[in-house]
This record gives sequence, structure tokens and C-alpha cells, in this order.
Amino acid sequence: MILTCPSCDTRYLTEDTSFGSEGRDVRCASCGHQWHQEPVSLVDTRTPPDQQGTDRSATGTNGVAMGWLLLVLLVGGLAAGAYFGRGEILKRFPQTERLYALVGLVSNPTGLEILGTSFERGQTDEGEPTLTVRGSIVNVINRDVAVPPLRISLKDAANQEIFVWSKVIKIRNLAPGATASFVTTIANPPIEAVDVTIALTQENPAAE
Repeated sequence: MILTCPSCDTRYLTEDTSFGSEGRDVRCASCGHQWHQEPVSLVDTRTPPDQQGTDRSATGTNGVAMGWLLLVLLVGGLAAGAYFGRGEILKRFPQTERLYALVGLVSNPTGLEILGTSFERGQTDEGEPTLTVRGSIVNVINRDVAVPPLRISLKDAANQEIFVWSKVIKIRNLAPGATASFVTTIANPPIEAVDVTIALTQENPAAE
């Protein structure tokens, strides 16, 4: 599912099953906003039966408006699919790289993008506080790309870095459209940390 932050509209690609049956609290890695995300549910889009005495002209207008709404949703859904699924599209249809470049979607010089990031606090069995960061790296261009280590930093409410560590990805190279997930946990994170920033480094990949 596509998860959108209600505060800054940053979008994240996440697994539907990660929200269970009751949803869970999530935090935006971009602006730090936290909210409760409900699980995916089926939306009943059936048109209710016409009621007696409904004005025909009003019904016609509503029908046209509904048609436009469905068209907008369809186009929006296709656009979202083309954006978040461009790795797989590039893999299957390499000629689309030029089209993506025209709209600035493959201007990233590394060819890699970090998606679906999240972080949560927890604790060990001994009660020691921990912070776990998760996400995925996707190759969005039409060639194999070496995966560099990640630089993960914690920021306080003043947007100042207060803790930094690195994470080496076990997968050395990503084929076009391929994705590599990562999870990293630190012990005793600073309690004043309110945001996490994840970036690709310029270092050469190395074994972990």
C-alpha cells in the first residue's frame, strides 16, 4: 500500500500486512509527524439505489461528477503505479528510461532510491532501550548498481544531528528493478531523538 504522511504528504511504499488487523502507530521519517495508520480495508463503491422523488437533473449531474472522480482516481492510480513501480517497469521495458528521465524521475546519479522507511523504539529482554530502522533500497535505472553503505542519523527537535551510524547492505549489487530490504537496530538511542535520516554514502560496498 502507499502510505502518505498527513502532515507533509511524503509517500512511502509499505507492505499491507505490516499493519495487522487493528493498524499501528507510524512516524514520518521526513517531518517526524506521528499518526495511527488503519489497515487496508475494502471500500464499498457500489452506487446506492435511486430514491423515489429524486430530481432527474440532479441525478445526471451527480453521475457526471462521479464519472470524473473515477477518471481522476484511475489516472492517479496509474501515475502512482508508474512512480512506485518504475523499478519493475524499467526492468521489463528498458526503453521507458528515457520517458522517466524526461519527467526527472531517474535523475538520481546513484540509480538507487530508499523507500518505505520506518523506525520504532523497543527494548531488549533485559530492558535495555533500542531503536530499529527499516526500509528498502530499489534500483530505478536500467543497469546493475553497486549498493553503498547507508548513513543513518538521528536528529533532535531542533533538527540537529545527535547520533550517526552506518549500515552495510549484504547484497552487493542490485539488478534493474531489484529491491533490497534492510533492518538495523541500535541500543540506548538518545531519548531526545525525534527524527531519522537515511542516506546513501559515497563509499564502496564492503562485506558486513
